Amino acid sequence: DAETALLEYYVCENALIVAAIDNQQFNIIYQAVDSTFHSQIQNYISALRTIDFDNYLQSATALYQTLISPVESVIKGKKQLVIIPGGNLNYLPFETLIKRNNPDADFTTLPYLLRDYTISYHYSATLFLNTNKTEYSDIQPLSFAGFAPVFADSDTTAENVKKASIWDFMKSLLNFSSVSINGKNFSALKYSENELKTIVKFYSENNLPSVGYFHKNADEARFKNQSGNATVIHVATHGIVNAENPALSGLIFAQPNAPSTTEDGILYASETYNLNLNANLIVLSSCESGLGKLVNGEGVLALTRGFLYAGARNIIHSLWKVNDKHTSELMIELYRQILDGKSYSNALRNAKLKLISEERTAFPASWASFVLIGE
Repeated sequence: DAETALLEYYVCENALIVAAIDNQQFNIIYQAVDSTFHSQIQNYISALRTIDFDNYLQSATALYQTLISPVESVIKGKKQLVIIPGGNLNYLPFETLIKRNNPDADFTTLPYLLRDYTISYHYSATLFLNTNKTEYSDIQPLSFAGFAPVFADSDTTAENVKKASIWDFMKSLLNFSSVSINGKNFSALKYSENELKTIVKFYSENNLPSVGYFHKNADEARFKNQSGNATVIHVATHGIVNAENPALSGLIFAQPNAPSTTEDGILYASETYNLNLNANLIVLSSCESGLGKLVNGEGVLALTRGFLYAGARNIIHSLWKVNDKHTSELMIELYRQILDGKSYSNALRNAKLKLISEERTAFPASWASFVLIGE
């Protein structure tokens, strides 16, 4: 439509190519780049994750000039950007880029790209167009189904993860993922319980059928049984990432009390392709659920791919580990906005702007990790 521009980025060793498309024009923009550009991306992502103020401010402005300035004539006057990133740009939330640097920065007032545009992402222009053409019925038995294992119970152990996993997988968990294996217990996600209870309450107050599963009831079998019955699915849990073998990335649900021949408490990426989803939105309120193996021409092979293949139209996932409390605050505001009638992309934008308005959560590490794949 007239208010949307699509930006597709192709990242090569010595060149950055951008296809900038709206309802009236198709532009190809070529820029020569060198190793400095690639290192800037890495430094920027690191600065976001490690809350490095100075490096963030320097890189955010420099990358804006490279990534956004060349397409300003196309996006001027638009309200929504659909971004199809290439290479390491898959790990970069464009909404955090800033047009100008203020050395005396107040992070609540910085000119983030998010202030000017609603931003969503996709894996390819074809997938984006096909998804938006697909007819969808939101008449499901449940408007909302949520799952929060919480991991506060003493009998919620990592024993099944250890038994089910080969050494290379365990090594990848210990080195790269957000799962905390502390003795035998996963670290508790204490704010996730209130997060989900609040969201279920929102739906109930709007007379919309909803259900929330907590602790031992938030298990893999229930997720599989209910996932085809809900318009919106929310999972607040730990995520595991295996960059070398994306099929072994997954979401950890409540662990079964006894060994099972069918479910081990982990929904692996390989299993998601076999789901039969009717969901208009899946929210993965878990750490690093958007990470995976980067493949040339394919983008990131993350957990989200299987959900899209299985029928989900929109997915919100995360790019790095986020403070449990800040995640909960973002999610509660997200659903408040959704139930107020906002589109998913606008709801996420407004939730982020709310966190930006408060000094303690204004730095992008608190709000920028969660991005929307879809509309």
